[in-house]
Amino acid sequence: MQKGPTLKFLIPQITATLASDGGILDILTIIDSFVPKPFDKTVPINRLSVEHFLLQLTTPLPNELHKDILDLAESILGPTAPPVVKVTEITPSSGDPHNITRFLADGGIGRVWIAHDEHLGREVVLKQLLPKLGTTPDTSDRFVHEAQITGQLQHPNIVPVYSMDRDDDNAPFYTMRYIRGESFTNRIQTLHQQDHVVVRSQDFHKLVEEFVGICNAVSYAHSQGIAHCDLKPENIAVGQFGEVTVLDWGLAHRFGESRGSPGLHEESISGTPNYFSPEQAQGVREGLTAATDIYSLGAILFEMLFNRPPRMIEQHPNSLQTLLNSVIEGNIPRAVKISPRNSSLIASICDKCLATLPDDRYSSVQHLIDDLYRWRNDERVHAAPDGIARKFARNIRRHRRTTLTIIFLLSIATILSVGFYSSINSSRLFYSKPRTTKHVNRLSLTSSKLRLQTQLPMPLTPAYWPNRESARPNLKLPRQPTPPTNIKSLADSPRTPLGKPQNNSDSPV
Repeated sequence: MQKGPTLKFLIPQITATLASDGGILDILTIIDSFVPKPFDKTVPINRLSVEHFLLQLTTPLPNELHKDILDLAESILGPTAPPVVKVTEITPSSGDPHNITRFLADGGIGRVWIAHDEHLGREVVLKQLLPKLGTTPDTSDRFVHEAQITGQLQHPNIVPVYSMDRDDDNAPFYTMRYIRGESFTNRIQTLHQQDHVVVRSQDFHKLVEEFVGICNAVSYAHSQGIAHCDLKPENIAVGQFGEVTVLDWGLAHRFGESRGSPGLHEESISGTPNYFSPEQAQGVREGLTAATDIYSLGAILFEMLFNRPPRMIEQHPNSLQTLLNSVIEGNIPRAVKISPRNSSLIASICDKCLATLPDDRYSSVQHLIDDLYRWRNDERVHAAPDGIARKFARNIRRHRRTTLTIIFLLSIATILSVGFYSSINSSRLFYSKPRTTKHVNRLSLTSSKLRLQTQLPMPLTPAYWPNRESARPNLKLPRQPTPPTNIKSLADSPRTPLGKPQNNSDSPV
């Protein structure tokens, strides 16, 4: 608890002490009143121990002043050496193997350091209670509860716990595996920085594989009766070798475990509003099921698709209660409506996870994993209806080689058919050309006759000639002999060659 004037009021005094070449202990004495635990003068004083001391401040110093104090500590005290965190081991005769090397991050109730294990010669993560929380039974029990649950979960995608103990002030701490890599948040941001569609698609499929690793860890925890209750990209690490690890099980609890009375009160809410479920927003602590984590997994999948969570606390800066009401009512955009057409199936999976009612979500994380595998293998997913067009397109994609072969054969058959038809048509035109020419000439004569009939004053029809008799040619054909009247005379008559005229004296000249 702070005593006397505020730290802001004492900043000029600290600056003046620095300017007057005052000792580092004088500066630390000034700050002692603003930290829960005064500086331990029995610990070797160096840059890291001073930095450890300054990080206890609930109101941090200005960056420049913070750096000047650390530089002063280093210049006066010479080369730095890692400060020793003195702990009371379970076996009193054993020594302390952990040397803190650097600060890593602050969590909800814990402060995380990188430490060197002298016994095993490796770097580990050391997590201790935040100094501002003190050592009250509630916070201490919650911290121990986190360490115990994390230590009980033995899975490749869950961070392993190495040891747990208490320091000289009876404050608990525990050590975990140190994962060198990046957070899942950075992985998502890197994905959306890519402009090329092909590269982005390949990276997205790789990101989905990592997401399946997250789901496997959560599914295993559910099989042990434990829910994480604070799943978000910041609590997921991706190692140098591609391994995915779920971190920060501080809010985890066993199914059916009571951790407070339900009620819509801001002080009873735990978790991250951008990712937690409607039942968490209602302040429910008892009866949380696997559906709570499934909702958070859907929120992570939403961020993978659109580079933002389904809701953002920045949209409700004035009231947390407004945000909680929005979560309870399910006021979030549907992924199917805002996603591109080629990602509608995985968007349907996301929407099923983000259903407002727990019964409308996947019944287990394993069912979610199965649907993700179906999407990856281009099969029917349970989250989306399978229409005729979608089924037809899927069959074409799944039998691509057969489809290409059929298209090739149909193309060859079409080309041959067109060529054969053209050849037959050309032959037909060639052999029908004389007949066609004669027909064309006949039509030409008929049309010429019609033109003459329309131009002359009277028709050319013989019925309208003025003197039909004079117009007729006066020609007489020779009379042919009368054939015999009986068959016998016909048989006895001399035969005349066909077409040759007979010499008959009675015929006219």
